[in-house]
Amino acid sequence: VTRLKIGSSVLINICNAFEVTYHVYNTRKLFDKIRLEFSSLATLVLKLFPSARAKLTWW
Repeated sequence: VTRLKIGSSVLINICNAFEVTYHVYNTRKLFDKIRLEFSSLATLVLKLFPSARAKLTWW
């Protein structure tokens, strides 16, 4: 009986570890996506701002 309890608790721990790893992986993917969008937004802003600055200096 105790061996069965130990086995089931080990199985539960393994399942919990997999779940945590899965959540961490998904969160990391989400953060990578957000970071990618922010970097593309930053490059867009950097592309736009020099032209806006050039227009301002032209005026």
